Amino acid sequence: MMKRKYLFPILAAGTVLTGCEESRPFGGDGTLCLSAQISSTVETVNSSRSTDADLSSSVMVWISNSRGLVRRYKGLSEIPSSITLKADSYIAEAWAGDSVPASFDARYFTGDEPFEITAGGTAKVLLNCRIANVVASVEYDADVDEVISGYSLTVGHSAGSVMFEGRDQRKAYFMMPSASERSLTYSLTAVKNDGSALSQTGTLDGVRRATEYRFKIGRNAGNGDEGAAFFTIDVDSTTVDEESEVVITLPPDIAGRGFDITAPVYGEKGKFEDVILEIASVGEIESLTVGAESAAEQLGAASVDMMALDEDRKDDLKRRGLEHAYAYDAVADRASLRLTIGASLINGLPEGEHPFAVTATDSYGKSSSATVIVSSIKAPVVADVISVYDVWATRATLSGSVLEAGVGDDCGFKYRIKGSSEWTAVAATVKNASGFQTTVEGLEPATDYEFVAVSADFTSSIVRSFTTESAAGIPNGDFETWNTSSKTYLLAADSGSRFWDTGNHGSSTLNTNVTTPSADMKHGGRYSARLASQFVGVMGIGKFAAGNAFVGQYLATDGTDGVLGFGRPFTSRPSALKGYMRYEPKAVTHSSLSEVSTGSMDKGSIYVAILADGPQESYGGESYPFVIKTKASERRLFDRDDPRVIGFGELVVENATSGDGFEEFEIPITYKRTDAKAAHLVLVCSASYYGDFFTGGPSVMYIDDFTFEY
Repeated sequence: MMKRKYLFPILAAGTVLTGCEESRPFGGDGTLCLSAQISSTVETVNSSRSTDADLSSSVMVWISNSRGLVRRYKGLSEIPSSITLKADSYIAEAWAGDSVPASFDARYFTGDEPFEITAGGTAKVLLNCRIANVVASVEYDADVDEVISGYSLTVGHSAGSVMFEGRDQRKAYFMMPSASERSLTYSLTAVKNDGSALSQTGTLDGVRRATEYRFKIGRNAGNGDEGAAFFTIDVDSTTVDEESEVVITLPPDIAGRGFDITAPVYGEKGKFEDVILEIASVGEIESLTVGAESAAEQLGAASVDMMALDEDRKDDLKRRGLEHAYAYDAVADRASLRLTIGASLINGLPEGEHPFAVTATDSYGKSSSATVIVSSIKAPVVADVISVYDVWATRATLSGSVLEAGVGDDCGFKYRIKGSSEWTAVAATVKNASGFQTTVEGLEPATDYEFVAVSADFTSSIVRSFTTESAAGIPNGDFETWNTSSKTYLLAADSGSRFWDTGNHGSSTLNTNVTTPSADMKHGGRYSARLASQFVGVMGIGKFAAGNAFVGQYLATDGTDGVLGFGRPFTSRPSALKGYMRYEPKAVTHSSLSEVSTGSMDKGSIYVAILADGPQESYGGESYPFVIKTKASERRLFDRDDPRVIGFGELVVENATSGDGFEEFEIPITYKRTDAKAAHLVLVCSASYYGDFFTGGPSVMYIDDFTFEY
């Protein structure tokens, strides 16, 4: 039998996951590096490459620890090549395909595997994603056509069935409705030669996932051509195997042996050892280019392709200090390559930094690149390359490495705006035998800086640079721009320029806008936003609606329920949301929740979330970080524990504000992840905390002059 392999790049069909050693002197995280070591097998019949592409796009990967979900990815394109995780115990789970009760073409694959990430350690996890279906097929003896025609076999369970018409050679795939239901029913129908109907039914008990049940139907000799027992139905079972081969993989993985490839390799001229890179791929490595402008004289060229060398040039490069060893396993379709940048080559280079740019391309046309910086200096300290995650709008964490023993506690940094002549000195606040670190505050947003390491009377000649994040504001955060020219009031100049939106699109169908501009109650400018919760209906028919405003877009009204798109693009990481608010709570008049009784006091809320880039949710051809649905049967609300949420802050307003004006508030944003950049902003204000459940009273919240602190 031909074998078919579904090779998903991470977890979905058995990928090795590595917690790579973090060689920087600070931090207790590990890195989940994905390399394509794939070994699982699943069965498929009559599949096309388009179907395989559909499977790769449907792969859902969850990584969880004891506190819940920490990473979630949907589709091959969403899975990054490396993932930083805190040292902890995790479980990786994967799903692919369609989980439907009964189908000839929808298959479902699942897998899970626990693993550990340790600081400075390595974890290798092989997760096999196997077929989860019960599989059925039918085979008729050659002579059944002599006595019957129009035959078919229906196979199924309580949630669905399929019909094999005639000599249908397809396989059927079943997802059992529950763990307790382990039976398939079958029914054979046909027309006998005399025109009468033939029917035979039965039940196959104890069916198992990943097992094919072959129904073999033949004539029962000795019964002539009469009776329901004219045919025998035998069932053979066999574990599902694989057929033919399709490869879906990540690009080659490039890693340093014993060092972090993202950080420079420091050493003193004449004392370097070999620097070794290890490259792994699915498929053969067809090209491995090494570019080294500063070593062009030593190598005889500024760039070489190690896979395109003749023997003479290979020997020549080996003598010069650059060599590789390559192995390919044709059976497993795996390749590995060791690239050695030799000590003789490195020690022959002048003092300074020497980048070696490496690009590997596999036989599936996928490429990966990495640059190793060899820093040949004689110095007691040197500044490290700064991570983009350590640079915020007004602060940055600087790190340095100690290169000589005996360096005292007087090490630190000097930094300045790029192009300035004035340096600012800062002492290290954290130090150990191998490195030192400090965080500088009060930086200018969206500004280029440079810094060097210092120690006693020494100032390093190695200059590092970084650019601070922008300190983005909140469009229309002063709530001055409205469009009230139509039935539905917009918190924007027009529908095409909305950053904010409201529930007015739903409530205005009953001639009510729950969110309106207020010229009477305001903090500054001409208007504030008035969020007024109320029952919206005609002659008692309708629903309670919370006064609200949110960053995103109202997408649709589904009956009396709303569909909302939460989030807008936003690439800054603020420290707090500040603004002005007035709240006038009232007693709850409508409740769909047992824990909220009518007559109890309503409360309001304002929450803000900063999201990392990740899978988007679609509705009506538009995509948003979250698609919110308030219909009870399809309810989908914002989840602050979603792994895309890197920062979150909330203010629950449980009492009326004092006086007859506004109160200033500040909501600190706590970042649970510092290994990701911002990609989207979610910001929601509601006059009724449980408004998503159509619960609350006629409370009113005024909001004005929202700004971010950095």
